[in-house]
Amino acid sequence: MMPRIFRSGIIVLTLVTYNILNVKPINSKNLNENQLESNKVYDLKTFSGPMGMGLAKSFKMNKEKICVYNTIHGQKKVVLADENIDCPKNWEK
Repeated sequence: MMPRIFRSGIIVLTLVTYNILNVKPINSKNLNENQLESNKVYDLKTFSGPMGMGLAKSFKMNKEKICVYNTIHGQKKVVLADENIDCPKNWEK
């Protein structure tokens, strides 16, 4: 019979070897630079309203202003064409 510590060592060595062999490096050349540039989110702001309703957050992406509202029917996303416009505090249909 093998000593207990010897069996534990073999198991740990097997697990470590398996994890090392399955590591795949990320190749940055595979990433489309245009996709990364066009999907940058910036100027993120969060808001809180009464009972969590109304404007929840706003951010800019692709030269558009995105406003996210919490409603009784779930979250609604409104996209404004001009990024310099402020999001209204309440969402109206």
